[in-house]
Amino acid sequence: MTTSNQTEKLPGTGLLGKLMLAVLLTWVLCKPGVLASTAKKPVPKQILVIFAFKQALPWAYRVEESMRATFASESPFPIELNVEHADRPRHPDDTYLRKAIDFYRYKYANQKIDLVFEMGGDSRDLLFANEEKLFGNIPVVLITNDGQHLPSEIMKPNMTPLSWGFDIKRTIKIIQDVRPQTKNLFMISGISQIDQSLNSLALEALKEYGAKLNVENLNGLAVVNLLEKAANLPEDSAILYLSLFRDASGQYFVPREILRTISEKANAPTFGIGDTYLGHGIVGGCLLSAGKQGKKFADIAINLLKGEPINAAESIEKDNLLMFDWRQLKRWGIPEQRLPKGSIVTHREKSFFGQHKWIVIGIILFVALQSGLIGLLIRQNRKQRVLSANLMAAESRYRHLLRVERVSRLGELSASLAHELNQPLAAIRSSSQAALRFLQSDALNSERLREILQNVVEDSKRAAEVVRGMRAILKRDPEEKAPVAVNDVLNDVLTIFQGEAAARGVRIETHSSPTLPLVMADKSQLQQVMLNLIMNAADAVSQNTPENRKIFISTREKGGKVQVVVRDTGIGIDPTRIDKVFEPLFTTKTGGMGMGLALCWNIIREHDGRIRIENNSGGGVSVTFEMPAGQDD
Repeated sequence: MTTSNQTEKLPGTGLLGKLMLAVLLTWVLCKPGVLASTAKKPVPKQILVIFAFKQALPWAYRVEESMRATFASESPFPIELNVEHADRPRHPDDTYLRKAIDFYRYKYANQKIDLVFEMGGDSRDLLFANEEKLFGNIPVVLITNDGQHLPSEIMKPNMTPLSWGFDIKRTIKIIQDVRPQTKNLFMISGISQIDQSLNSLALEALKEYGAKLNVENLNGLAVVNLLEKAANLPEDSAILYLSLFRDASGQYFVPREILRTISEKANAPTFGIGDTYLGHGIVGGCLLSAGKQGKKFADIAINLLKGEPINAAESIEKDNLLMFDWRQLKRWGIPEQRLPKGSIVTHREKSFFGQHKWIVIGIILFVALQSGLIGLLIRQNRKQRVLSANLMAAESRYRHLLRVERVSRLGELSASLAHELNQPLAAIRSSSQAALRFLQSDALNSERLREILQNVVEDSKRAAEVVRGMRAILKRDPEEKAPVAVNDVLNDVLTIFQGEAAARGVRIETHSSPTLPLVMADKSQLQQVMLNLIMNAADAVSQNTPENRKIFISTREKGGKVQVVVRDTGIGIDPTRIDKVFEPLFTTKTGGMGMGLALCWNIIREHDGRIRIENNSGGGVSVTFEMPAGQDD
């Protein structure tokens, strides 16, 4: 037994294993997700904004909102905005100041701040006295009402002073332009540091007006006295409202809220300096826009964080807008024509149409639609009346045409009808003469006399049948559908045509079903159809030899319908023209009007029936019409 000193190598410890491990690590590290997860995200820049005002004050809220929006859309790097509200107008005492300093030191002790904005003015003592203790040498942008006039000895190298940019001088000029009668100007402000700095700016702007305006400063009054004063101002007065954080009695206010009360009590129009006042009592003015100010400060912050210093003088942009409240213009009778060019007028009262725009539009559309529908109905009604009149006229012409066609047919039968009537009349005359002779003779034979008189009665009945059939066909009564026996109608027609058939040498054979149901029909029109078809058949066989002049007529019930077939032994109809025989004015006879079969087609269709014509295999044609069986309930 031998013992080996070699040890078995573990998988992956060889050269091949090391290569495989290296490839695997390279593949894992090159995956996009792994690289993205291992890449460090940039650390956000920290900006601290300290407002002198309390939280949720309209001006501060709009500035902050605008700064955040600008950072989100325009900054090349992430920025985290920290916001504090020093609330100095309500707490101007030193004890509150010390506690605020201790709070900020504690809160931001472990947070690296890259840039500080101090906005307002009442909190600048916090930075001047404690800036190094709080933030060291962090860049500070100090924004006050009089930023460009701060003493240089109190400024530090890391501080950049800026002004809000109120254009009070332009607002004063607007007051004189829109109310040329103004002689007295009353300025309203409070006693807080912010109020006093704005008051100083206004007094500076008023210097060039000199004796043009009688200016009275109402900053030393309590609100109760201020309201009483505002309600009793002399004529030709105007009010310039600056701000009122704290009045002479020490009471604190939100400037925009107390403005509404002052404006309602005042007997003169009130003008302002900021856009957050618009809609709360001021007529308007050259108003500083909080939104534009916030964007400007955000742009300054981005440039500073990029290492691009700003020029304090160049950064003082007046982000003011010429804005006016339509309701206040109307209240004080100020025409819009006097407003400066480019003015923005807000809060217009909507007209009735403006308030109910969609309802009015809906009503207008509804009325227009209804009017259109009514107009359409009126037009349709007129058309309907015209169509009805035309239809009645056409029907009248059609009825007249039917009668003319019937008369025409009977005119063709006039010789035969005369012969039919002459025969019974001649027989009646002969029998009557025989009866007279019997009465004059001495040998009176009652039986022979009875026979003669019976012949008179029979002959008169025969003449009456001919006349009745003619009257039935020629009658002008309106259409009256009633239960009719088709076989009876056929017999009436054959009675009329009997003499004509004999004159033409035409033989007619009938095969009538004795159990035919009744049909609802106008008897005279049905007679006209049968007479037309029989006369057409007689015309068709007129050229045949006497023994071949035959017409076959049959009636039967088939599928709930009564069917009549008239078949002749003539030469038939050209197959290429047979489809046109029911069209008006089409005829195959010389001198024919082409209306007979067209009228037959209309009559049968009016009776909910059908009519057709076809050539017979052995010669001649067969015309078939059928009508629904059954009588009216």
